[in-house]
Amino acid sequence: MLRPLIPAQLEIDTFQGTAYIGVVPFKMRKIRPRWLPSALAVSFLETNVRTYVLYNNEPGVFFFSLDANSLSAVLAARFRGAFMGAFQLDGTGDIEGTKSVSWTVDRDTPDIASPLLSGGRLYFYKGKTGVLSCLDAKTGEPHFSTQRISGIRSTYASPVAAGGYVYLTDRDGTIVVIKDSEELNIVSTNSLGEGVDATPAPAGDQLFV
Repeated sequence: MLRPLIPAQLEIDTFQGTAYIGVVPFKMRKIRPRWLPSALAVSFLETNVRTYVLYNNEPGVFFFSLDANSLSAVLAARFRGAFMGAFQLDGTGDIEGTKSVSWTVDRDTPDIASPLLSGGRLYFYKGKTGVLSCLDAKTGEPHFSTQRISGIRSTYASPVAAGGYVYLTDRDGTIVVIKDSEELNIVSTNSLGEGVDATPAPAGDQLFV
């Protein structure tokens, strides 16, 4: 039941043969950027829905959704895209500035589309655009950064990987295929002739759109 919802490169982590979904509600208290006066800090409720996964036998968490009841918090999180980072799983408490933080990125990150993790590489758009970056998932070092992809201008669908290629989908139905590699190499461009907002689903040698 969960398998179609999880990226192909991730293995579902089970306990005694059973996979679990967690619904985690919590309250964020007095959240603000460091430069903002404390009087303008906001508190809000947040809920995430997640399950547990493995990547190269390393445990992690896959989030299906992150929801908050504060419009200002959502807008702030989406300003210039979202914050991304890689963190050690053994970190506890306030880990900022510690070795538990492997790397972070807070510019040119995606808005709606999720990043794609494939072959140790992390592909992602800038906001809702077709400007693409690719990082080393372990170090955060860029393989290529903020590259405009001809034919991809507006994106809701996430990049997907299959058969050594990455598929990039524009909202107008254009699909650009690039090699799944450290260098940007465009293989082909195709148009479906109709709009696409949902993320395509690869299965075997087919791509369902």
